[in-house]
Amino acid sequence: MKELRLGRRRLLYSAEGSGRTLLLLHGAAAERDEEEWDHQWPVLAPAGYRVVFPLRAGRGGSDPDGPVTLAQDARDAWALLDHLGLDAAVLIGHSAGAAVARQMYLTRPEGVRAIVSVDSAAFGKFDFQSGAPGPERFDEATRALHARHREALAAMGREWDYPSDFNVDRLTRLMRWRRAHPGRWGASRGRPDPDDLPVPEGRWCRVPLLVFAAGRGRVRPGDPEAADLARRLPGGNAHLEVVTASGHYIHQEQPEVFNARLIDFLAGL
Repeated sequence: MKELRLGRRRLLYSAEGSGRTLLLLHGAAAERDEEEWDHQWPVLAPAGYRVVFPLRAGRGGSDPDGPVTLAQDARDAWALLDHLGLDAAVLIGHSAGAAVARQMYLTRPEGVRAIVSVDSAAFGKFDFQSGAPGPERFDEATRALHARHREALAAMGREWDYPSDFNVDRLTRLMRWRRAHPGRWGASRGRPDPDDLPVPEGRWCRVPLLVFAAGRGRVRPGDPEAADLARRLPGGNAHLEVVTASGHYIHQEQPEVFNARLIDFLAGL
């Protein structure tokens, strides 16, 4: 990875390809942030895009600068794009990374061509932790997976996550990493900052918006939950993509589905 000096600290990043700029923003600190978008690199750069991926402050080898905040992450991301001489970027954020994309848009909307949110509360996702439908909403194959992994999911407090082998293994590794790095995990959560901009009410997003939401084996396109979420998206030019057979890490668990829909969205800009 390359290094950008920001005062006395450094921000690590990768940049490949040429063409329209795509900024990839990973979620809250995990055990291997560097691998967050491994399934997208081989597709996006060869498809004619300039792909930029920073390790946000306090993640990987990027230095923190006190408590990590959305405003700090947004400033760092804009500083990186300015350093590279890039503008009008498409912001693609997973989970907390989409909250950074939202802050970037609110700060400099003229520099954002479009936004892609991947299972993030910042733009809309399904809530399966409270009042969740039970396994009767799973299909037969997913019910079998749920029966196999129910004990592990319950122990992690993630009873209603998609019970695939991939997702359970991913969650297990993530929980193990959090226990081993309690200070880093706490510091990585987006904290309030005086520079954080309030999120407007209504349809405040004026650029094309693609929202991926993990159906986790239950909610499907056309279901009432999906229709309700689609109505609440904060943009007039917004599209909801429900990926039923996936947990929180859609771009890793269902990369073929994710990449195909993303490429189609980008081609339509």
